[in-house]
Amino acid sequence: MTDELSPQFQNSIVPIPNRPGLTMVMNTTTGRWQCSICGVVGCTHERNDPAPFPQMQLQLTLGQLINTLIWIMTRISPPALPPLPRSTPIRYDFQKPTGGWSHPGRPSSYRGYYEQLAFCDCGECGVGSSINIGHMLHLAEGVLGRTFPGYRGGGYTMHRGTRLWAAEYGAAGRPIMGVQEIGNLIILRTEDKEEW
Repeated sequence: MTDELSPQFQNSIVPIPNRPGLTMVMNTTTGRWQCSICGVVGCTHERNDPAPFPQMQLQLTLGQLINTLIWIMTRISPPALPPLPRSTPIRYDFQKPTGGWSHPGRPSSYRGYYEQLAFCDCGECGVGSSINIGHMLHLAEGVLGRTFPGYRGGGYTMHRGTRLWAAEYGAAGRPIMGVQEIGNLIILRTEDKEEW
C-alpha cells in the first residue's frame, strides 16, 4: 500500500458511533479507520479529557492534520462540540529548553527522513511567538505538492501521506502523533523521543 490515500478516501471523515464530536479518518499506511483527533484505531480517550493520551502507535500525516483542523473549525453542533474559530491557539505538548511552550512554525524537510515534514518552533524560525489553527492550516495546505530540499541534497515532494515531526531545521525531532483539544486550545501531541 502506498502512502497516498486512494481517491475515494481523500478528505474522508466519518463520525464515530456513540462518540459525539469524534470522527475517524482513513490511515494512509494501514488502510484502517482511526480517530481523527489522536490517530489511534479504536481510541478510548474523551474529547476534553486533560489526562495523558493513550499510548499512540501511529505517526500523524499531513492529510490527517489538515482534515482534523478543518473539522475542528467546521464541525456542526450538536452532536459535535461547537466549531472553534481560526484564532484558536495551537502548540506542542512540550516546552522549549529555555522555557515556555513550543509552537509549530515554518515547514521544512525533516533531517532524519528527508521525505517527511518537520515544523520548527515558530519562535525559533521567525514566524512569531505563537500560532493559531487558521495559520497552521494555511501552512499545512501550502506544502501539499511542494518540493523541499533535503538536508544533504535532493528534492522531496510532500503529500497527504507525509509523516510529521516537531523539529528545527537540521536537528533531530519528535514525531507528531496526534491532535488534542482542551477547551479553547489545540495541542499537537508528540512522542517523547528524538530520532533521526
